[in-house]
Amino acid sequence: MTVRDEPRSSLMLVRVWTTLLLASLLVGNASPAAAHTEDQASDIQLRVSTPNFDLAAGHVTVPGYNAIDVPGAPALPVWRTVVELPQTGDWSLSFRAAGRQELTVDTLLPAVPTPDLSLAGPRAWQDLDVLPEEVSEIVRPDPAIYTVDAFYPERIVVAGQEQWQRGRRLLAVQAYPFQYNPLAGVLRYYPDIQIDIHVAGQDASKRPDDDFSALPDQPGEVDGAVRIYTGERGIYRVTYADLQDAGVPVDELNPAKLALSYLNQP
Repeated sequence: MTVRDEPRSSLMLVRVWTTLLLASLLVGNASPAAAHTEDQASDIQLRVSTPNFDLAAGHVTVPGYNAIDVPGAPALPVWRTVVELPQTGDWSLSFRAAGRQELTVDTLLPAVPTPDLSLAGPRAWQDLDVLPEEVSEIVRPDPAIYTVDAFYPERIVVAGQEQWQRGRRLLAVQAYPFQYNPLAGVLRYYPDIQIDIHVAGQDASKRPDDDFSALPDQPGEVDGAVRIYTGERGIYRVTYADLQDAGVPVDELNPAKLALSYLNQP
């Protein structure tokens, strides 16, 4: 006699179909990940629009812009920003400046004041009863700028060095909508500057050599590292006694080789 267990057969069939469905989903999800082993190239576009400015009393100012703060250089307006780059990939910067104009300047544009650190005087500063609250400044134009028939700054768009901050890859960019030639008395004006930053695609698995977030989260895995916990932000003092209590052989310690990192950043 044959006994048919239909509920059990149905249950086994459901399990088989469920297994096949999960297998197909896993295969479907794994294929795209294996196919995209490299990051695609990306572009970052910036626009510096300077439609309005004020040229009066020998000064050039633009609302919302900073001024060049290099002592001895003309105090021209400067536009600054910081952009976040992809984690990997070499970058290149290019720019286009449209609508350039040349303005005649009759009055010499002043230079950024220079701190007066001269110790010449009736009494040396270390002998004064009361030290001055502020350092006096003098206007001393840089001869390399004011006595040369050339425009300053030399480039109207400048990129700084890459910086890593909490796992973010940052790049500082500066744009100068004005260039000044003191000898010729000419001020170049760039009302519209377009900046393009191209980042080439690279293997996403490659970590930059200077990405310190690759360091282990547990300093115990690093030879000679000690983790210090603090309850809040502030300035803390760590003494040799503290290090000795933590098991550091201070007698064999070379202070010149000490290094400090915060959130895996040096």
